[in-house]
Amino acid sequence: MKLLGLEVIHKKFGTGVITHITDNKVSVRFGNSEKLFLFPDVFGKYVAVKNKSIQRQLEELNESYLKSKKQEKEKINREKTYRNRLYNMRIHQRSQAVFDISQEEISDMEKTAFLDAGCYLSGLRKGTPRIPSALQPNSGILLTKCEYGKDEKERKIIGAVMVDDTFWGKECTDGQIRLHKKYIMILPEKSRFLFWNTCKQESIPNAWGKVAFKYLPNHIMKQILQEIRKKAVGTELENKSEEFYHYFCKLNRLAESI
Repeated sequence: MKLLGLEVIHKKFGTGVITHITDNKVSVRFGNSEKLFLFPDVFGKYVAVKNKSIQRQLEELNESYLKSKKQEKEKINREKTYRNRLYNMRIHQRSQAVFDISQEEISDMEKTAFLDAGCYLSGLRKGTPRIPSALQPNSGILLTKCEYGKDEKERKIIGAVMVDDTFWGKECTDGQIRLHKKYIMILPEKSRFLFWNTCKQESIPNAWGKVAFKYLPNHIMKQILQEIRKKAVGTELENKSEEFYHYFCKLNRLAESI
């Protein structure tokens, strides 16, 4: 769109000619004086090009610009709200989870965006999606599996994943726990180890039952992630396990162990 030399009309200064234009400024000469305006803002408020076709294009450009500015402002506000919420997040002592997953889920885990919290098994909410109220951005999810026909004490740790950094369980009404796209790791067969050996001194029932997941104390999750780090040394999982552990400790405000 060629604008240099075009005649314009200003509400206050009258008729003028465009003499210079940059990405966000436009100069207009009115008689012996030169005025500088914001571009394209001014064409939606005070200045109009005499060429109606070009004026319509400028108005559309200005509308697009204003829409973009609004979206940018909304994005900044969302990020500010998120940072404030994360900064003021209260860390509950049992805000981690341990899931019972199937072989099919293990295979697709790195492509999975959600985990199903299951339904309430009793009470007034029976049959409705379970609200994972204790889970929030600092929550890690331990993935476990007990082979069909084996005793529950043979349940093994398969891997771990963090919940999405914008997920708040109290607001989750459909039972779909959104997972983090980066912090996920599946252990190779030889690195998997028994879950109940880690939790034998904890007040978590060692009979799983029919629930999809159980809540886990934060310090136990940290211990398990440390064990995964040890087993990952010298393997392809080493860097990933280190990054996962650092991220987990940072969000849970826990001191990292060397």
